[in-house]
Amino acid sequence: MSAIVQSPNSIIQLTISCKGLKKSGKGLKKNKPNPCVFVYLQTINDNGNQEWICVDRTEICKEEVNPKFNKIFTFDYYFEKAQKLAFILVNITKEKEENNIMSQKYMGYCEAPLGQIISSGKYAPYEVLVTKQPPPEGIDVKLSKKKPKNEGKYGKFSICVEELKDTKNEYNFTVSCRNLDKKDKLAGTSDPFFVISKKQIDGSMLEVYRSEVISKNINPTFKHFSINAGLLCNCNRDMPLLWEVKDWNKSGELKYIGKFEASLNMIMDSPTKEFELIYEKKQKKHKNYINSGIFVFEECTLQVPNEEELIPPTFYDFISTGTEIKLTIGIDMSASNGGFSKARIDSCLHRLYDDGRLNDYQKTIKVIGSILEAYDTDKLIPVYAFGCKVDNRIEQCWPINEDEINPEIDGIDSVLEVYEYAVRRVQFSGPTTFSEIINLVGTNADKAIDGDITGVGNKENHLKAYNILLIITDGDVTSFRETIDSIVNNSNKAMSIIIVGVGDCKFTDMSILDADNKKLVSSSGKMAERDITNFITLNKYRDDTPAELAQAVLTEIPEQLQSFIKMYRVVPYDKEHAKLHPHLQSVFDLSELN
Repeated sequence: MSAIVQSPNSIIQLTISCKGLKKSGKGLKKNKPNPCVFVYLQTINDNGNQEWICVDRTEICKEEVNPKFNKIFTFDYYFEKAQKLAFILVNITKEKEENNIMSQKYMGYCEAPLGQIISSGKYAPYEVLVTKQPPPEGIDVKLSKKKPKNEGKYGKFSICVEELKDTKNEYNFTVSCRNLDKKDKLAGTSDPFFVISKKQIDGSMLEVYRSEVISKNINPTFKHFSINAGLLCNCNRDMPLLWEVKDWNKSGELKYIGKFEASLNMIMDSPTKEFELIYEKKQKKHKNYINSGIFVFEECTLQVPNEEELIPPTFYDFISTGTEIKLTIGIDMSASNGGFSKARIDSCLHRLYDDGRLNDYQKTIKVIGSILEAYDTDKLIPVYAFGCKVDNRIEQCWPINEDEINPEIDGIDSVLEVYEYAVRRVQFSGPTTFSEIINLVGTNADKAIDGDITGVGNKENHLKAYNILLIITDGDVTSFRETIDSIVNNSNKAMSIIIVGVGDCKFTDMSILDADNKKLVSSSGKMAERDITNFITLNKYRDDTPAELAQAVLTEIPEQLQSFIKMYRVVPYDKEHAKLHPHLQSVFDLSELN
């Protein structure tokens, strides 16, 4: 019994400073503020609604208009999650209530996805103006009755990000248990396994490891295992971890045996390396209760890679040093999606609702696009329709803004607006093929490797951009073999293909394209160099939150990028390369290089 744990792409740290904050008061008697920043993370509550959770706050910098805060904020970074942050700047006027944001004078805020902050540059801070507008809904502050003046007069946020160096480290464990409670009364034994969890910023518990089940044994010794330091405890040995032992049953009903809480430092400092398992309900019920067993750490050691070892760069290394994620969207507008006649409108997959509801195409564009656009500095997204007829001509790669020369649309909100126009503009037709748009993105991906730079030994390449093609379809593809050929022929390029199936089709052909277990082979017998396709059906995630949908769609992208860089010995850009190449100069702080 082994649970799949979604590991973060990196563990990162943020530090905050501000520049040019506004003084308060009138005339010559203007006072410098006592600034402090409260940091909020947008999360999903138990009801599936978004809410803002206060992560923590910085210290107070007294009488300072250019504060540099020492407080470090640590986050698990997931490419496939939005992880939106808000930074609320206040002037601490009541020190006795310094933790109460409502008691302080509001100075402004900024808001950004964590991915956007990271992609701003490893060697340069993410800088944005302080806006005096009210903060996002759900964050309460004491607002001034005065109307804000022109933006740009309230100072600037400067947010620095770096990856924790210890994320390459691993902890090795060998654990056993002694005298566990007997949960199977008839057999007089238990089928134990254990779970390790850590507390998230929002207070929820995240399972980071689940062991195998040891059958019929109240004195089990579990298999030796290793776990990444970042995943286990955010590289913080003092982080409290929850260790739980449970009993497995065929029925699927798990019985609780006991738990304890201990950080790695507590475990390593323990002279016996033994901890009592406590079942609190049983403890309250029985006066003579001692424990439900003993959990023993036979090994708990830290493994640090040798300096001589070649540690491959992480996904974070590329995103933070200039490699952009370039999104292209392909939309199925074939006749199988239905039509707008009275008889067909209820089943039309492209139906536009007057009450603000989103159809499945709009929902997918918004959920996936809003995450990916954070990694693209210009936010320009080419969008094409296929399987449609425009002015009596069949189109398999029609730019929905009707601009062949410049098919890019500025931001996801604009994409959704132009989509509505395109749906009314075209005639749903056919046949339907993916190959034309796949080959188009493949051609763009040919320019992804920067051939002007050579690294150590003149062997390394550098990656300017990684392309993601999002295809949204009802699954009715006419030229399936041609589609396979185009995927295979482009499998050696800096690109991934995400296919989202909408509607009630069985999607048998689409499942074949998602070659997780077997590589695709073209009609000429050529085998795909790497797996670049991920397919999901939207109906499977109908009851899930947008965050869960995004995770299902995007979770394979970092691994697919990693498979590409291994193929071509791609390395991240550094400062010297940025100095040489103008297209990177906006990403890096080059002042210290002059």
